[in-house]
Amino acid sequence: MASSSITFIGYDLPPRDGIFTEGDTPICFRVGERHFIALHDTLIRQSEYFAARYPNKQDYYDTVFIDTDPNIFEHIINFLRTGIYPLFFDVSTQTFDHAKYFPLLAESQRFGIKKLVDWIANKKYLSAVRITKSVIVLDDISSGHLQDYLNQGSPADGQVEVSTSWTMKNFYLCPRGIRLHNGDRSRCGRNCEVYRRRRGGRVEFEERRVLSAIITTTKISIDSEYCLNDAK
Repeated sequence: MASSSITFIGYDLPPRDGIFTEGDTPICFRVGERHFIALHDTLIRQSEYFAARYPNKQDYYDTVFIDTDPNIFEHIINFLRTGIYPLFFDVSTQTFDHAKYFPLLAESQRFGIKKLVDWIANKKYLSAVRITKSVIVLDDISSGHLQDYLNQGSPADGQVEVSTSWTMKNFYLCPRGIRLHNGDRSRCGRNCEVYRRRRGGRVEFEERRVLSAIITTTKISIDSEYCLNDAK
């Protein structure tokens, strides 16, 4: 006889002998088209609903049907099993999926999971993510400074955004017309300064159109300890 499959910790696994240790009391649920299995102690530890429904540790052979969204119920079971608060945060958009918390809040209230209700209702999940930004302004990226910076790579836990614009800049001119000295007066040595004094001592500049860049680095830090049930 073919065996059916059950969902255990988010994966479809075929039931087999020896999956539970001695003294475990598994309880099976059917939610929509999915099946879940959890231990008695896991269910009653933080859920008033399951504690009332299954007051005694005994063998429960029948599969219990629960009329709810299996995708939401999965988070209920995972929280009861692991004690890790759900964090619906999109790193690419740097936003929380608040709409996903609403049905989970309703189900948390239904199953009497006070800590999970508190986590969602008071938006404590907002404190689990920290977003910091740093800004670097490069006045003239034609010199290759931008490429040098980008070659350093982007942080694995963040994003780098580059915006450019054209601006006018006073460009230093070497009094002796040495091209390597242009743009940076410190490149001129004693001979250049003597030559300048002989010509009246005026420092000359030329207004040029240069490309500037603003580099914004966003770093995202997730406090995993804050998401643990025991840390609350």
